[in-house]
Amino acid sequence: MITIDTYTAAWDAAMRPTPPRVGSYVRFHVEPDGRELDGFRRCLWDYGLVADTWVRFHPRLRMDVFRIEKDTQR
Repeated sequence: MITIDTYTAAWDAAMRPTPPRVGSYVRFHVEPDGRELDGFRRCLWDYGLVADTWVRFHPRLRMDVFRIEKDTQR
């Protein structure tokens, strides 16, 4: 699972050279770092993917889990 929280670029290894699979999950912190979130969403967009389908909330971690899907708006 990819985690977006502070600016660590930890997701970068998950994005290159191949994108994450459709149907995989990503965790976003309730207050993520803007640079980390924007960079991740920009990379998803380059591959024609989005992470907009909310799955669940982890209250202890203060993170929302989203599913990665194909972008149907393009």
